Amino acid sequence: MLRINQDEVQEILEWTSTLEATDFLTPKNIPAAIAHLESLGWEKVQIGSSSAKHPIWALHWSGTGKRVTAYGYPHPDEPTGASALYALAQRLAHENVPKQFASVDWWLVLCADPDQALLNQEWIEKPSLDSYLEHHWRPIYQHLEVDYQFPINHPPFWQPRGLALRGLTPPLPESLALADLIHKVKPQLLGLMHNNHVSGSYTYLSHRPHESLIQAWDQSNQKFSTSPHWGEKPDPGKRWKTARVDVLKEKRLRERQRQAEKKFGDLTGRRLVGCVSVAQYLESLDSSAVVITPEVGLWQPDKIGSLQLTGQTRKVRIEHKQGRKGWREIVYGELKMPDGSLQEVCYSIVPAEDKKRTVRKTVTLTAGMAGVEAVEHRRWLLSRADMIYNQANLPDETVRLFERSKISVPGPRVNDQSMLIFRTSPRYHQIASEAQVADLQYRWGMQTCLWIAHGLQLYQEQGDSKAARGQTLLLKQAKKSLLSEMPPMNSLENQIRSQVGRLLLTLASL
Repeated sequence: MLRINQDEVQEILEWTSTLEATDFLTPKNIPAAIAHLESLGWEKVQIGSSSAKHPIWALHWSGTGKRVTAYGYPHPDEPTGASALYALAQRLAHENVPKQFASVDWWLVLCADPDQALLNQEWIEKPSLDSYLEHHWRPIYQHLEVDYQFPINHPPFWQPRGLALRGLTPPLPESLALADLIHKVKPQLLGLMHNNHVSGSYTYLSHRPHESLIQAWDQSNQKFSTSPHWGEKPDPGKRWKTARVDVLKEKRLRERQRQAEKKFGDLTGRRLVGCVSVAQYLESLDSSAVVITPEVGLWQPDKIGSLQLTGQTRKVRIEHKQGRKGWREIVYGELKMPDGSLQEVCYSIVPAEDKKRTVRKTVTLTAGMAGVEAVEHRRWLLSRADMIYNQANLPDETVRLFERSKISVPGPRVNDQSMLIFRTSPRYHQIASEAQVADLQYRWGMQTCLWIAHGLQLYQEQGDSKAARGQTLLLKQAKKSLLSEMPPMNSLENQIRSQVGRLLLTLASL
């Protein structure tokens, strides 16, 4: 049980509050940062090379106690973790370290994905909403993500290091470098230093946290002016506690095995071929090792951390219709689209009694209605982006075009599954919280704007000025519709202190 006492919490948070950072650690500044840490006594160790043959370095601070490994830039558009580890490493080099961390054996990797991180250099160097949308790059499918491409030989899971089987992509060199480090160190705590674009703070953990640790994370949020993420669940993971959107389970091998057995039956003597996540790779070496992912948002609108219920209302038309499965109650309303037009939307479909009358009334906005509106706005904008994309004169073979082809559904049908959940799940019939509405507006809105901005980059690179003009107008419209009230980027010091605080609190609980 990951338990911590209050005296330790206060000491760790006070120490963490001394961490300093004014600018993101950019990909181009990683070598200088490593050289500076070497001068402070850290040992530089090359653990591998990237796909483009750039060296991947680990920094080692030798100790005889608990073994900790952590890495930044797990995704190439996520600079907060590298900045946090750099600030942490500088402070660890001084003698006034909390006593429980004095003998820790540290292995830190500032940049796990140097090739793709360089594609984000421009906005990380001069961060703003406009530069983020204009210069952002992130792979949208897993075989270019270093976090998910790990080899394994742990029955029934099997993926050799350099072999592509049945059309599967072999592990990336970056993933193999991290795998070699983890295999060598066998850390008792592994920190995956991610950040989200728009969210409150939330945490993935591989093992069940004691309530004292969750409360310590809450104290960290309070001290560092971040808030728990109270919007929609930010990632697909399951929750450790039903009421905590911000405390999520890291997916374990046994869960993957249960899912496979449900699909394929008994797996005795059989192999499940394919790469696994870094957390599952470490689990295959030591099932007691703890993995933590302390996420934080680059942008954190205040309402994403609010537990207040929204006071918004909607005028709706409620009909009762009979079909093959009996009577259904269907709730319709009008939604104003980004071009100012009105569009009728279906907010809810639920089983109903035998009623034929139509009712018009004003109702309080529910979580499901907020979700339907978010999906409809996203769908409307992406459908127009698809029209421009299909009319553009693009060559058949470009990296970004290949990225676009990996999106399985075009704009008009995007997020149909979410729409179905919002319309039919009883959980979404409750009144929406301010956090849910803000989360759906800003986080989903940012994803929509990013896709449109990626398309604009593609047209500019290929010299298709007509398509670029259309996409520019569409992006302007999307920003005005979805991101017009986006707050300034979250304080970097708050971000890194929040991440490091949760990492150290978890380490103290082992």
